[in-house]
Amino acid sequence: VGLIITNCIVLGRLEAFASKNPPLASVADGFGAGLGYSGLLMAVAIVREVLGFGTVFKNTAWEFVVVRGWIPGVYETWWRHWTLMIMPPGAFFVLALAVWAARAMALRREARADGGEDSK
Repeated sequence: VGLIITNCIVLGRLEAFASKNPPLASVADGFGAGLGYSGLLMAVAIVREVLGFGTVFKNTAWEFVVVRGWIPGVYETWWRHWTLMIMPPGAFFVLALAVWAARAMALRREARADGGEDSK
């Protein structure tokens, strides 16, 4: 379902842009939008995998291990599965954090450009 929605977003943007611009600019915009949405989907997936399973591409992301009890040779990673990140709502939370971070950076950039007090 996610890929169908992404496809519709990209095609909708392409149609809106292509109706008002020349073909070469429309092709460039289509590639840019497709790469942008693909990058966002990959970023959301990687964050969810790290927070949900503690892995990146099925390799352990967290190298810290804890000795379990006093039994020699029995180790476990300190990260526990975060079930919410594995489930579909986890994608919405990660996407919300990405939108929040992008908006915060844009507001800070605007404040710096205006010479406001929040130019730290």
